[in-house]
Amino acid sequence: MEANIFLGKIKVNVGFREPGGIIINKPIRFDVSCTDSHYVAVPLCSEADRRLANLPEALEFTIEANKIQSLRGTKEGNLEVIVDIVSVMQKEELISSSV
Repeated sequence: MEANIFLGKIKVNVGFREPGGIIINKPIRFDVSCTDSHYVAVPLCSEADRRLANLPEALEFTIEANKIQSLRGTKEGNLEVIVDIVSVMQKEELISSSV
């Protein structure tokens, strides 16, 4: 079993689809943790907000060879959110800034 280490709460702006197809950015908090093999960011918002922002229950990703990769594959629609989370983690010195 992999160890799960809580890294902290991260807030990033996420695009929400409003009526009429308008996209607005709203801040969403994520609980971020890491296991032996990957990172997990769980959005701390309602299920309705998750649907409007097209967020899964958790964003799972790796950082290998200085590249951020979603565990959902190259068609991940939330890669921009993952990149923003990693950027905040670096600024808050939760992970190395060499990514």
